[in-house]
Amino acid sequence: MSSGIGIFPEQWADMEKSTAASRAIVEKSAANETLVGYGNDLNLVHTSEGSTHDEWWSAMSLAGILNVLDQIYKSGNPTSPALASATKHWDSIYVSRYYSWHAGTWKDVYTHGSSYKLKADASDDAVDTLSKNLIVPLLEKMLADGTIHEHEVDAEAIHRGERGGPRQGQRGLAGDHESEPARRSGICLRDGLYRAQR
Repeated sequence: MSSGIGIFPEQWADMEKSTAASRAIVEKSAANETLVGYGNDLNLVHTSEGSTHDEWWSAMSLAGILNVLDQIYKSGNPTSPALASATKHWDSIYVSRYYSWHAGTWKDVYTHGSSYKLKADASDDAVDTLSKNLIVPLLEKMLADGTIHEHEVDAEAIHRGERGGPRQGQRGLAGDHESEPARRSGICLRDGLYRAQR
């Protein structure tokens, strides 16, 4: 789950307060093993169409994702001054079939994300073929040698565009959780936690 927003720089301090307010919910959910990871990003290289900040959390089930989303909405945090002043906001849910991470807490790590649109005549298993034969082996090597802390290949769980549209691509380092069609890649500064894999 990723929630991206765009806010004016003068509201960035308010965003820190909003992030702190939702942190208790995601920390508790990670402690009781509903979530396997959570964190937030400050987008360092953003465009007028993209986000400035995002919050994200990962679970091994859609029920876990939606449970945390429900708690955050019920907490009143979505009406905080920072979020109320947002010039744009969107939520996205992704399914990752290929992923791995180092357990631990990471602060001030850089993330990079990219999305690729498949050609209209691409085979139905194009993402799987690319993932198994190119993307995942490369990212696993980078994970093993410590170059990255996490990787995943995502597809939108709730498709909002044409087949092969945004987010049917790969993410490396610690991920970038954008879904705006106008923004295909970016670099963010991330704080986050990943539980040990089972």
